[in-house]
Amino acid sequence: TAYNAARFSPVVTELNDTIATIRSVVTNTINQTKAIADLQANKQTRPDENCPAGKKCLLVEDNDGQPHWYEIIENAYGLPTGYTALEYIESTGTQYIDTGIVPDNIDNIVVDFQFSATTPNSQAIVASWQGSNPGTFNYVGMHQVWQGFGENWGSGSDHTKFNTAADTNRHVWTVDLTNRKFYLDGNLKVTQSLGYNSPNTLKIATTGFASVNGTYGKYYSVQFSKDGSLVANFVPAKNSSGVIGMYDTVSGAFFTNAGSGTFVAGPEI
Repeated sequence: TAYNAARFSPVVTELNDTIATIRSVVTNTINQTKAIADLQANKQTRPDENCPAGKKCLLVEDNDGQPHWYEIIENAYGLPTGYTALEYIESTGTQYIDTGIVPDNIDNIVVDFQFSATTPNSQAIVASWQGSNPGTFNYVGMHQVWQGFGENWGSGSDHTKFNTAADTNRHVWTVDLTNRKFYLDGNLKVTQSLGYNSPNTLKIATTGFASVNGTYGKYYSVQFSKDGSLVANFVPAKNSSGVIGMYDTVSGAFFTNAGSGTFVAGPEI
């Protein structure tokens, strides 16, 4: 029997339209589900009754069966327009950042850091100095010391330390200033016997101190807190002019190099 194209054409057209609609619905559902999953995985959603003014949002049916707005934070770390988050910034011995924060105003320091060189054999990661002679001045901070990596902080000549084999691995360094305890990757390494006393601001990297070696390493993040609340959260970033530094998501301020040369920028994220 001959095929009557004219007779069956409307049916074929309707079927094609139906298939296209189904495909569109399925594709949108998959894309929407993936978008929500990606946002939630990166903690970049905020359910709200309405989309906040000036924000980009996605209206989705949530697990409760009701539609909710989800704010889309396009920038890593929620940085404002004009700033790009970086995986890290690297100091090559001549750069440092003055945080403007003194030790008395915080009780905890957490630094995600990786040495890029094992020499010179004394490098500070984050520190505050009082005086000019490393043997007698007061400071609080974290060090690579002598022939191994360790921590040096305290008051006067009491520089409690621990030594391990020198390495260039990435570590999380934590100082509990109140209890004078130092942790490496969450493991307690040292309890300091004396307190500390430095009225000067904390520096990220230490080229700015007299008689102190520069710091060679990558900073992934630096956090200061007080009574469990963040005082500062420094994340690697660059501005629209390409200047490299660390953006404090608490104060909204961008901190740049106070030393010489420039930080090395890690990959954009």
